[in-house]
Amino acid sequence: MSKLQPLASSVVNLRQARAMLPLVRSIVADAQVLERQIEQRRHDLNRVQVAGLRKTGKLYADELAESRSDLEADERQLNAYRDELTQLGLRLVNSGEGEVEFPVSYEDRLVFLCWKMGDEDLLYWRQPEQTFDLRVRIPSEELTALANSPGF
Repeated sequence: MSKLQPLASSVVNLRQARAMLPLVRSIVADAQVLERQIEQRRHDLNRVQVAGLRKTGKLYADELAESRSDLEADERQLNAYRDELTQLGLRLVNSGEGEVEFPVSYEDRLVFLCWKMGDEDLLYWRQPEQTFDLRVRIPSEELTALANSPGF
């Protein structure tokens, strides 16, 4: 997902965001596994449909219905993970890449801390007009100052 979308109206500070990271890691890890599973199911469903051009009958219809049902269940679960992050005030940017944004207020403006699976801490941010792939590293001395700031 590369388009900017509005986030929940809640804003967190750096301490709150860091406290959420263990839960966020768990949710995102599950979402990444599920994303791969969904891609595999889509591939399998496509294969069943292509093979079905030569098949007819109940067995084919049952296999097709089961594949569709499994895919729909996985997509609902992925949406549940996305909703869980949204309820925390966060946004799952890309489930396959494990990208999450935390809205924060900095110098009376909204910015986004950007975390990606594999990041040890919240070390990147972006401006509202930028996309996640344009995130930049927060200088360590500024990050230290921000961690001690009540507004961040």
